[in-house]
Amino acid sequence: MQDKQSFLKTVIAYADRRGAASTPFQSDIEGLSVVRSTSPTSLEASNYVPIICLVLQGAKEVYLGNTPVRFAAGDTLIISHSIPTVSRVRAASVEAPYVLLALTLDIALLRRLAAEHPHIGAYKSRFRCVSVAAGESDTKLYGA
Repeated sequence: MQDKQSFLKTVIAYADRRGAASTPFQSDIEGLSVVRSTSPTSLEASNYVPIICLVLQGAKEVYLGNTPVRFAAGDTLIISHSIPTVSRVRAASVEAPYVLLALTLDIALLRRLAAEHPHIGAYKSRFRCVSVAAGESDTKLYGA
């Protein structure tokens, strides 16, 4: 299992070889995107799809109306359905770029799994927002 720093270096090297930038770049794995930004960005409107994101370095904020959801290195962001947002990278530099892995979610599959496993508890978010949740990532994700 890779530790966080080794995993981060591997992802940055991959992103550099593929020319990833501040917009999501589709990796060789279907549904998995990489984002790498070397500077903070201005607020940009976008439409998020159901997605789970693992922030490896840096920080970002997403606004749902007037409600900000802030997340940083070591956090996971989950967006449960398609929603319009405004977002920006808050912490990034050439020495320590913002790096994120994003996996598109198959909502139909998740609903089937939830029905099959009702004993699994709900994710605990530090925000009171139904369609977006952010919280600390389990370190096991870095070796998955």
